[in-house]
Amino acid sequence: MDEADQTIGFIYEDLKELAYAKGVELNQLDNTLLQQMKTNIDKVYKHGTLDRTKDTSSNDIHKDALGEALAIYRNSKGKGNADERWDFATAKIDRMLGIGPDGELMKWSDDDYRGSGPFLQKKSKSMGVIFVKNSGQQFGNLSSIEIDDRLRSKGLMRQELTGDARKTALMGIVQEQLKNINRSDVYDFLKGGKTNDLLINHLLEDQMGDVDPIIFRNDLRTAIDVNAELKKNAIQWGAKQWCDEMLGPTATGDPKIDSMTICVKAIEAQTNTEAWEFFLNKNLRERLRRPE
Repeated sequence: MDEADQTIGFIYEDLKELAYAKGVELNQLDNTLLQQMKTNIDKVYKHGTLDRTKDTSSNDIHKDALGEALAIYRNSKGKGNADERWDFATAKIDRMLGIGPDGELMKWSDDDYRGSGPFLQKKSKSMGVIFVKNSGQQFGNLSSIEIDDRLRSKGLMRQELTGDARKTALMGIVQEQLKNINRSDVYDFLKGGKTNDLLINHLLEDQMGDVDPIIFRNDLRTAIDVNAELKKNAIQWGAKQWCDEMLGPTATGDPKIDSMTICVKAIEAQTNTEAWEFFLNKNLRERLRRPE
Protein backbone atom coordinates (compact mmCIF):
# COMPACT_ATOMS: atom_id res chain seq x y z
CA MET A 1 0.00 0.00 0.00
CA ASP A 2 1.49 3.36 -1.02
CA GLU A 3 1.47 6.45 1.23
CA ALA A 4 -1.61 8.03 -0.40
CA ASP A 5 -3.67 4.84 -0.01
CA GLN A 6 -2.46 4.51 3.57
CA THR A 7 -3.56 8.09 4.33
CA ILE A 8 -6.99 7.45 2.84
CA GLY A 9 -7.23 4.31 4.94
CA PHE A 10 -6.45 6.23 8.11
CA ILE A 11 -9.08 8.89 7.26
CA TYR A 12 -11.65 6.17 6.52
CA GLU A 13 -11.06 4.46 9.85
CA ASP A 14 -11.10 7.80 11.66
CA LEU A 15 -14.47 8.74 10.16
CA LYS A 16 -15.80 5.25 10.78
CA GLU A 17 -14.94 5.69 14.46
CA LEU A 18 -16.75 9.06 14.50
CA ALA A 19 -19.82 7.55 12.80
CA TYR A 20 -19.93 4.82 15.43
CA ALA A 21 -19.71 7.44 18.20
CA LYS A 22 -22.62 9.32 16.63
CA GLY A 23 -24.69 6.17 16.25
CA VAL A 24 -25.04 6.36 12.46
CA GLU A 25 -23.79 4.46 9.44
CA LEU A 26 -20.75 5.94 7.70
CA ASN A 27 -22.84 6.91 4.67
CA GLN A 28 -25.12 8.94 6.97
CA LEU A 29 -22.34 10.73 8.82
CA ASP A 30 -22.06 13.66 6.40
CA ASN A 31 -25.74 14.61 6.69
CA THR A 32 -25.69 14.16 10.47
CA LEU A 33 -22.71 16.48 10.91
CA LEU A 34 -24.04 18.99 8.36
CA GLN A 35 -27.25 19.29 10.34
CA GLN A 36 -25.23 20.07 13.45
CA MET A 37 -23.39 22.84 11.56
CA LYS A 38 -26.68 24.23 10.20
CA THR A 39 -28.04 24.43 13.73
CA ASN A 40 -25.11 26.60 14.81
CA ILE A 41 -25.30 28.79 11.70
CA ASP A 42 -29.01 29.29 12.38
CA LYS A 43 -28.09 30.41 15.90
CA VAL A 44 -25.99 33.19 14.38
CA TYR A 45 -29.08 34.52 12.60
CA LYS A 46 -31.83 33.86 15.14
CA HIS A 47 -30.25 35.42 18.22
CA GLY A 48 -30.05 39.11 19.04
CA THR A 49 -32.09 42.03 17.81
CA LEU A 50 -31.53 41.51 14.10
CA ASP A 51 -34.00 39.74 11.86
CA ARG A 52 -32.67 36.61 10.23
CA THR A 53 -31.46 37.49 6.75
CA LYS A 54 -30.38 34.72 4.42
CA ASP A 55 -28.12 36.33 1.84
CA THR A 56 -25.47 35.17 -0.61
CA SER A 57 -22.75 35.51 2.04
CA SER A 58 -24.27 32.59 3.98
CA ASN A 59 -24.51 30.19 1.03
CA ASP A 60 -22.79 26.91 1.90
CA ILE A 61 -21.33 28.38 5.08
CA HIS A 62 -22.46 25.25 6.95
CA LYS A 63 -20.38 23.16 4.53
CA ASP A 64 -17.39 25.41 5.14
CA ALA A 65 -17.91 24.96 8.89
CA LEU A 66 -18.05 21.17 8.53
CA GLY A 67 -14.87 21.16 6.45
CA GLU A 68 -13.05 23.18 9.11
CA ALA A 69 -14.38 20.98 11.91
CA LEU A 70 -13.33 17.75 10.18
CA ALA A 71 -9.83 19.15 9.58
CA ILE A 72 -9.51 19.98 13.29
CA TYR A 73 -10.88 16.53 14.17
CA ARG A 74 -8.36 14.72 11.96
CA ASN A 75 -5.45 16.80 13.30
CA SER A 76 -6.37 15.86 16.88
CA LYS A 77 -5.74 12.15 16.30
CA GLY A 78 -4.48 10.54 19.47
CA LYS A 79 -5.81 13.27 21.76
CA GLY A 80 -8.91 11.51 23.07
CA ASN A 81 -11.73 9.33 21.81
CA ALA A 82 -13.93 10.24 18.84
CA ASP A 83 -16.55 12.08 20.91
CA GLU A 84 -13.94 14.13 22.76
CA ARG A 85 -12.11 15.05 19.57
CA TRP A 86 -15.35 16.02 17.81
CA ASP A 87 -16.45 18.13 20.77
CA PHE A 88 -13.06 19.85 20.70
CA ALA A 89 -13.42 20.54 16.96
CA THR A 90 -16.95 21.91 17.19
CA ALA A 91 -15.99 24.09 20.17
CA LYS A 92 -13.27 25.66 18.00
CA ILE A 93 -15.82 26.30 15.24
CA ASP A 94 -18.24 27.79 17.75
CA ARG A 95 -15.61 30.29 18.90
CA MET A 96 -14.95 31.27 15.26
CA LEU A 97 -18.72 31.73 14.80
CA GLY A 98 -18.83 33.97 17.85
CA ILE A 99 -20.66 31.43 20.01
CA GLY A 100 -19.39 31.32 23.58
CA PRO A 101 -18.79 28.31 25.86
CA ASP A 102 -22.30 28.80 27.27
CA GLY A 103 -23.81 28.31 23.81
CA GLU A 104 -24.87 31.95 23.53
CA LEU A 105 -23.71 34.43 20.93
CA MET A 106 -20.95 36.79 21.96
CA LYS A 107 -21.54 40.54 21.79
CA TRP A 108 -20.69 42.51 18.68
CA SER A 109 -17.41 44.42 18.79
CA ASP A 110 -17.45 48.23 18.93
CA ASP A 111 -17.10 48.33 15.14
CA ASP A 112 -19.90 45.77 14.63
CA TYR A 113 -17.95 42.58 13.95
CA ARG A 114 -18.24 39.17 15.59
CA GLY A 115 -16.50 35.83 15.21
CA SER A 116 -13.14 35.29 13.54
CA GLY A 117 -11.26 33.75 10.62
CA PRO A 118 -13.44 32.31 7.84
CA PHE A 119 -16.58 32.91 9.95
CA LEU A 120 -16.10 36.59 10.76
CA GLN A 121 -19.50 38.31 10.63
CA LYS A 122 -20.53 41.91 10.21
CA LYS A 123 -23.67 43.59 11.51
CA SER A 124 -25.00 45.26 8.38
CA LYS A 125 -27.42 48.15 8.70
CA SER A 126 -29.34 47.04 5.63
CA MET A 127 -28.95 43.26 5.61
CA GLY A 128 -28.65 42.05 9.19
CA VAL A 129 -25.85 39.51 9.65
CA ILE A 130 -23.44 38.87 6.77
CA PHE A 131 -20.33 36.70 6.56
CA VAL A 132 -17.43 38.91 5.53
CA LYS A 133 -15.45 36.40 3.47
CA ASN A 134 -18.39 35.87 1.09
CA SER A 135 -19.62 39.48 0.96
CA GLY A 136 -17.56 40.58 -2.02
CA GLN A 137 -15.20 43.52 -2.31
CA GLN A 138 -14.87 45.74 0.75
CA PHE A 139 -15.05 49.53 0.49
CA GLY A 140 -14.20 50.78 3.97
CA ASN A 141 -17.05 49.47 6.10
CA LEU A 142 -19.30 48.72 3.12
CA SER A 143 -19.28 45.54 1.03
CA SER A 144 -20.33 45.02 -2.57
CA ILE A 145 -23.30 42.80 -1.62
CA GLU A 146 -24.57 45.57 0.67
CA ILE A 147 -24.34 48.00 -2.24
CA ASP A 148 -26.24 45.54 -4.45
CA ASP A 149 -28.89 45.30 -1.74
CA ARG A 150 -29.22 49.09 -1.47
CA LEU A 151 -29.85 49.30 -5.20
CA ARG A 152 -32.88 47.02 -5.11
CA SER A 153 -36.48 47.82 -4.28
CA LYS A 154 -38.04 46.77 -0.98
CA GLY A 155 -40.55 43.96 -0.52
CA LEU A 156 -40.76 40.35 -1.67
CA MET A 157 -40.31 40.94 -5.41
CA ARG A 158 -37.11 42.96 -5.22
CA GLN A 159 -36.16 44.62 -8.48
CA GLU A 160 -33.15 46.66 -9.56
CA LEU A 161 -33.76 50.35 -8.94
CA THR A 162 -33.81 52.55 -12.03
CA GLY A 163 -33.93 56.24 -12.92
CA ASP A 164 -34.13 58.82 -10.15
CA ALA A 165 -34.59 56.16 -7.46
CA ARG A 166 -31.29 54.55 -8.40
CA LYS A 167 -29.52 57.90 -8.64
CA THR A 168 -30.79 58.88 -5.19
CA ALA A 169 -29.61 55.56 -3.73
CA LEU A 170 -26.17 55.95 -5.33
CA MET A 171 -25.83 59.48 -3.99
CA GLY A 172 -26.86 58.29 -0.54
CA ILE A 173 -24.13 55.64 -0.56
CA VAL A 174 -21.43 58.21 -1.36
CA GLN A 175 -22.71 60.74 1.17
CA GLU A 176 -22.83 58.13 3.94
CA GLN A 177 -19.28 57.04 3.18
CA LEU A 178 -17.72 60.52 2.91
CA LYS A 179 -15.94 60.08 6.23
CA ASN A 180 -14.16 57.04 4.77
CA ILE A 181 -13.18 58.66 1.46
CA ASN A 182 -10.10 60.82 1.01
CA ARG A 183 -11.34 64.37 0.44
CA SER A 184 -8.95 64.93 -2.44
CA ASP A 185 -10.46 61.91 -4.22
CA VAL A 186 -13.95 63.33 -3.79
CA TYR A 187 -12.73 66.72 -5.02
CA ASP A 188 -11.08 65.18 -8.10
CA PHE A 189 -14.30 63.38 -8.99
CA LEU A 190 -16.60 66.37 -8.49
CA LYS A 191 -14.22 68.67 -10.32
CA GLY A 192 -13.10 66.52 -13.22
CA GLY A 193 -15.05 63.27 -13.18
CA LYS A 194 -12.08 61.03 -12.34
CA THR A 195 -10.88 59.70 -8.99
CA ASN A 196 -8.68 57.06 -7.38
CA ASP A 197 -11.33 56.12 -4.82
CA LEU A 198 -12.33 52.46 -5.12
CA LEU A 199 -15.93 52.94 -3.97
CA ILE A 200 -16.72 55.79 -6.34
CA ASN A 201 -15.09 53.95 -9.22
CA HIS A 202 -17.06 50.79 -8.39
CA LEU A 203 -20.30 52.77 -8.53
CA LEU A 204 -19.31 54.47 -11.79
CA GLU A 205 -18.09 51.33 -13.54
CA ASP A 206 -20.48 48.67 -12.22
CA GLN A 207 -23.55 50.24 -10.62
CA MET A 208 -24.76 53.20 -12.69
CA GLY A 209 -27.43 51.20 -14.50
CA ASP A 210 -29.51 53.70 -16.48
CA VAL A 211 -28.20 56.70 -14.51
CA ASP A 212 -26.21 59.26 -16.51
CA PRO A 213 -22.80 59.56 -14.76
CA ILE A 214 -22.54 63.28 -15.54
CA ILE A 215 -25.97 64.03 -14.09
CA PHE A 216 -25.06 61.86 -11.09
CA ARG A 217 -21.86 63.87 -10.54
CA ASN A 218 -23.61 67.23 -10.88
CA ASP A 219 -26.42 66.27 -8.52
CA LEU A 220 -23.94 64.81 -6.03
CA ARG A 221 -21.99 68.06 -6.09
CA THR A 222 -25.14 69.98 -5.19
CA ALA A 223 -26.00 67.53 -2.42
CA ILE A 224 -22.49 67.67 -0.94
CA ASP A 225 -22.63 71.47 -1.00
CA VAL A 226 -25.09 71.37 1.91
CA ASN A 227 -23.97 68.10 3.49
CA ALA A 228 -23.99 68.31 7.29
CA GLU A 229 -20.92 66.09 7.67
CA LEU A 230 -18.84 68.39 5.48
CA LYS A 231 -20.04 71.46 7.37
CA LYS A 232 -18.99 69.80 10.61
CA ASN A 233 -15.57 69.09 9.12
CA ALA A 234 -15.35 72.65 7.92
CA ILE A 235 -15.83 73.86 11.48
CA GLN A 236 -13.11 71.48 12.67
CA TRP A 237 -10.49 72.78 10.23
CA GLY A 238 -11.08 76.38 11.13
CA ALA A 239 -13.86 77.75 8.96
CA LYS A 240 -15.80 78.95 11.99
CA GLN A 241 -12.85 80.98 13.23
CA TRP A 242 -12.41 82.46 9.76
CA CYS A 243 -16.08 83.39 9.73
CA ASP A 244 -15.90 85.04 13.12
CA GLU A 245 -12.64 86.92 12.58
CA MET A 246 -12.63 87.82 8.92
CA LEU A 247 -16.26 88.25 7.89
CA GLY A 248 -17.36 90.23 10.91
CA PRO A 249 -20.62 92.07 10.19
CA THR A 250 -21.01 90.35 6.79
CA ALA A 251 -21.55 87.01 8.53
CA THR A 252 -25.01 88.00 9.60
CA GLY A 253 -28.42 87.51 8.12
CA ASP A 254 -31.68 85.78 8.87
CA PRO A 255 -31.43 84.59 12.50
CA LYS A 256 -33.49 81.56 11.52
CA ILE A 257 -30.56 80.35 9.39
CA ASP A 258 -27.65 78.68 11.21
CA SER A 259 -24.42 80.67 11.35
CA MET A 260 -22.46 78.12 9.32
CA THR A 261 -24.90 78.40 6.42
CA ILE A 262 -24.63 82.19 6.53
CA CYS A 263 -20.85 81.87 6.55
CA VAL A 264 -20.88 79.50 3.59
CA LYS A 265 -22.91 81.97 1.57
CA ALA A 266 -20.44 84.73 2.49
CA ILE A 267 -17.49 82.55 1.43
CA GLU A 268 -19.10 81.91 -1.93
CA ALA A 269 -19.94 85.58 -2.43
CA GLN A 270 -16.45 86.86 -1.55
CA THR A 271 -14.42 84.23 -3.42
CA ASN A 272 -16.73 83.47 -6.33
CA THR A 273 -16.10 79.77 -5.58
CA GLU A 274 -18.69 77.16 -4.68
CA ALA A 275 -18.47 76.10 -1.04
CA TRP A 276 -17.98 72.41 -1.83
CA GLU A 277 -14.57 73.27 -3.30
CA PHE A 278 -13.52 74.86 -0.01
CA PHE A 279 -14.80 71.85 1.89
CA LEU A 280 -12.79 69.41 -0.21
CA ASN A 281 -9.73 71.29 -1.56
CA LYS A 282 -6.83 71.58 0.88
CA ASN A 283 -5.23 74.56 -0.88
CA LEU A 284 -8.46 76.53 -0.77
CA ARG A 285 -8.91 75.68 2.90
CA GLU A 286 -5.46 77.11 3.61
CA ARG A 287 -6.75 80.42 2.26
CA LEU A 288 -9.32 80.35 5.04
CA ARG A 289 -6.66 79.81 7.66
CA ARG A 290 -4.30 82.41 6.23
CA PRO A 291 -6.40 84.97 4.36
CA GLU A 292 -4.45 87.09 1.91
